Parts: sequence; C-alpha cells; structure tokens
Amino acid sequence: MTPHDDNFNIKDLKIRGTFMCAVSLVRDGSGGSYDGGLPSGSLDCSTSEKMIQRALEHTNLDTRASSWSSDEVYRAFKEANWIFDYDPEDKWAYLSAKEFLRICAYYKLPIKFVW
Repeated sequence: MTPHDDNFNIKDLKIRGTFMCAVSLVRDGSGGSYDGGLPSGSLDCSTSEKMIQRALEHTNLDTRASSWSSDEVYRAFKEANWIFDYDPEDKWAYLSAKEFLRICAYYKLPIKFVW
C-alpha cells in the first residue's frame, strides 16, 4: 500500500515528517517494532495490510482494489473499526496500519495497492 507517485516518492516534506513521527509513535507503542514501509509512507508487510482489512471488514469498501481515491481513503478512515483482537506480537502491524490510514486521510492522499 502506498500513497506516493509511481516512483515511490513523497515530495512534501511535511507529509514525510508526519510519517517519520508515526514511526516513533508506533515504535514506542509496540515495544520497538514498526512496518518498514511506514517511514516512506507505505505499508510493506502483509500483516499490516491485513490489519486494515480487518478494521474494514464490516464495510463494503473493496480492500483488494488496485487503488483508493482520497475520498475512499477518508471514508475508510471514518468507517474503520479498530476494536478487534489481534496477536500481541502483531501490535506493530496494528499500530502501523492505523497510523498509515490516519495520515493518508488527514492529508487527503490516495492509496495505490501494490500486491
């Protein structure tokens, strides 16, 4: 999952900085781990992607689409239900996914899914 251009770059330094701050929050909240794609504004691990799918399983959003528009990202953020059980070892993925979706919605970023 990625909100950047075809070259996988986020040019806006403020957005890049926000993702870096998210890394610190996730690392602190999970005991040191985070999704390796988060610093560059993406999710790189299937465990993180599955957390978003679980948060959205009660909606009719297509979590297997090739992309989401910024409106779909915002809708996903608003409709996500993050109250579900997960393996404590996967807390890094849970927090990474939650922060990723929050940031993308806040900055009105579309998401391109790279499966």
